[in-house]
Amino acid sequence: MTKGFAVIGKRLPRIDAWDKATGEAVYVSDFKRPGMLTAKVLRSPIPHGKILDIDTSKAESLPGVKAVITGETGPGIQFGVTDGPIDQLPLQPDKVRFVGDEIAAVAAVDDATALEALSLIKVDYEELPALYEPEDAFTDDAIEIHEGKKRNVAKEYHRNFGDVDKAFAEADHVFEDEFRTHFVSPCPMEPHGCVAEFNRAGRLTIWPSTQNPHPTRERLAGVLGLPVSHVRVINNYIGGAFGSKIDIEPLEPITALLAMKTRGPVKLQYSREEYFIYTRFRHPMAITQKTAVSKEGMLKGRQVRIITDNGAYTSHGHRVTSLAGNTPPVLYRNPAYKLDAYVVYTNKPYGGGYQGYGNPQSSFAQECHFNRICSELGLRGTRRFPAPRSTLASSASASAGRPRASSGRRSAVTTTPPTSRRRASSADWAWPWSSIRPAPSAFTARSTSARRSSKWPKTAR
Repeated sequence: MTKGFAVIGKRLPRIDAWDKATGEAVYVSDFKRPGMLTAKVLRSPIPHGKILDIDTSKAESLPGVKAVITGETGPGIQFGVTDGPIDQLPLQPDKVRFVGDEIAAVAAVDDATALEALSLIKVDYEELPALYEPEDAFTDDAIEIHEGKKRNVAKEYHRNFGDVDKAFAEADHVFEDEFRTHFVSPCPMEPHGCVAEFNRAGRLTIWPSTQNPHPTRERLAGVLGLPVSHVRVINNYIGGAFGSKIDIEPLEPITALLAMKTRGPVKLQYSREEYFIYTRFRHPMAITQKTAVSKEGMLKGRQVRIITDNGAYTSHGHRVTSLAGNTPPVLYRNPAYKLDAYVVYTNKPYGGGYQGYGNPQSSFAQECHFNRICSELGLRGTRRFPAPRSTLASSASASAGRPRASSGRRSAVTTTPPTSRRRASSADWAWPWSSIRPAPSAFTARSTSARRSSKWPKTAR
């Protein structure tokens, strides 16, 4: 089939294989420019509070320090992802919203001098109540993390098709579960870093560790108030990203502002500790799945509610949540579907792009939920898995009565009512959440790309 083709079907070496195998590949941490300065960032030690005063005089007078910037430096233009809340600044001038919020930065001749300069910067705070859980922030009387954002909602999505109320009214069985996912760090081998240089002609060149050089150029120009034609982005090799370097962070504009002030090259490189604490991760979500099922095991309708822990600022939280809400109705035949999804601010580090982009959270909840439904109804093509460690709360029903011993390490006998509700987290499940393969008579999938395992019953296909 590949006869006559020069590329298709041929074994070709990776373009970057030789440089990486021999150690010639240059990453941001390896990159050097003549006269390059080292940058360090002063971060908030409190999760929520007002900045009353910043005194940088001692840091500025320290020998070896070439520049000190605060939230008052630069044009004060916010940045963020297109179509979402634009709520982030390179350095916060008057309020901090999580432990690690950027307050000031210095450029010095070496790391030791830069760190000493940070210790000389004095900041006075007025602490405010902190909100760590989205459910606590998502109330009418909660303090506003961002002024004007009622119930701390950054963005919300509502989708509805079919007659959901009728589906639940006519259903023979109704199942409801709540699932929680946790934050996950992408943890690439290379932490974030950036080198910036500003010349006398007023043109900026940066060498970031980024997956998206073109959006980085456009957004950085906007934050700095420069024409896009005056900003050049040069990509080095990237030591992994997995979505965590898809967007600019305060790191890039901070490095650029220091370069603009010193008129020389400046390098800001995160340590592994800084990466874990201050950079972006997969968004935690609380997902409630409610499903109406006929006695034949067919879907009648579904309701899904998602509350996303956005963190202190918005990176990709709104897009991730929107995609998570799109997953449930497309994988199975849903005559009726209703979604209520909320992206909620908290006083914690904020999430960003990560591989899967909302699908892992949503699919975990959906497949565990369907596994439970199939197990409860005794449908073919499912693997019975250990019940979650959390308590199964079942409501009484006239049609209940068939006893069922839960599988796994549980030995309690429960009933199978038409309506039951359970709450679980991703740590509760001993089997892979992707193990469900419904029988043709129930929850017939429109399409699937998963490989079939020999452990799955043949009738499950």
